[in-house]
Amino acid sequence: FGYLPQEFGFHQGFTVRDYLAYVAALKGLRRQQSRQRIHKLLEQVSLLDVCNKKISKLSGGMRRRVGIAQALLNDPEVLILDEPTGGLDPGERVRFRNLLSEFAHDRIVLISTHIVPDVEYIATCHAMIKDGKLLATGTTEELVRLVEGKVWECTIPADAVPEYESRLQIISLRNENNGSVSIRYLA
Repeated sequence: FGYLPQEFGFHQGFTVRDYLAYVAALKGLRRQQSRQRIHKLLEQVSLLDVCNKKISKLSGGMRRRVGIAQALLNDPEVLILDEPTGGLDPGERVRFRNLLSEFAHDRIVLISTHIVPDVEYIATCHAMIKDGKLLATGTTEELVRLVEGKVWECTIPADAVPEYESRLQIISLRNENNGSVSIRYLA
């Protein structure tokens, strides 16, 4: 299987290519096979031009793409991704969705995310889980119908957030430029 944790760790001294070769060896890939696979993945995640740089010198989004590449190295039948698009810019998010969409045929891909657009066009079935409990499963359309009229949004002063958190089931918070906070909550 392949796995990408939310917090992706790496050894400070590795270059991108060396790290992927190291992970490929741990996953049991033969040297020639791993070279070809690494080159292909570096192209797919747009890191070929920085493959000889140390991972510690890369931006957060580039590090995330290294993590995505290592998860796909052994062409796994089961892929588990935790918040895979965190730190990616909008263009890279689209590229990732396309890559994952191609990869996901005839495989099991489990994605933990709160960003619905990242998975709505990839997955045929979604599961909503909260505190380890399965709340619902279905297509995007089916799940949207389940919460229709139950999700509300409003903007409040930042200092009022604790009060609202104590009274409402808040599902997301977003800081606005004017010092206020936009909240989404279940009715």
